[in-house]
Amino acid sequence: MNRSAGILCPVFSIPANQGIGDLGQKTIRMIDIIADAGYTIWQILPLQMTGPTHSPYQTYSSFAGDPIYINLDRLCEMGLLTQSSIVNCNKFKDFVEYDKIREFKESYFPKRPLKFLKRNLIHLKKILKHLSVMHFG
Repeated sequence: MNRSAGILCPVFSIPANQGIGDLGQKTIRMIDIIADAGYTIWQILPLQMTGPTHSPYQTYSSFAGDPIYINLDRLCEMGLLTQSSIVNCNKFKDFVEYDKIREFKESYFPKRPLKFLKRNLIHLKKILKHLSVMHFG
């Protein structure tokens, strides 16, 4: 059996410019760094929408991911938003203000998510594949 090494790093703790660590470029850079260091495992905490305590272990759903981890810059790269439409990205502190971040990010999400998903399924599949097999394939 081959030995492997990894790190435990919750997504919310990765430095980012939208108030919380998310699935954006800084996370991809972090994955590159740990892969270059020889690590083959990245363990994260649950990514579900949290309850009032904001604990990753007290969630509203076992299956639904929390949209707070969507990176708005990635949506711009996909052509779903314009960079000029995003304001106040760096208005958050050195700690996570979940309610303020949720309100900020959700204002950019489409009001009809099924139409959004159907229209952008190819882009979403590419991003998910890129994240899942980038270095740990």
